[in-house]
Amino acid sequence: MEDENLFVKYVDAAMWAVTTLTGCSFGDVTPRTLQEVIISNFVFVIGILLLAKIFSDFASVLRLLNLEDIKARYRESRRV
Repeated sequence: MEDENLFVKYVDAAMWAVTTLTGCSFGDVTPRTLQEVIISNFVFVIGILLLAKIFSDFASVLRLLNLEDIKARYRESRRV
């Protein structure tokens, strides 16, 4: 690792950080070249962004359902 340049060290550090944060691992398949490491980091980040989008959309739907329930309760309380 002494003869590796600084860029490769930073890419390896980013690979470790992204793999740790996303909870993704390859198991028996690991990236070996610099290009494979960069592509796998990109795929990990895209995957976690997609998952975040799905969760935020789900939370928005739940919020809207709750808002409609609150409005219905308010209308019922005003009728009495």
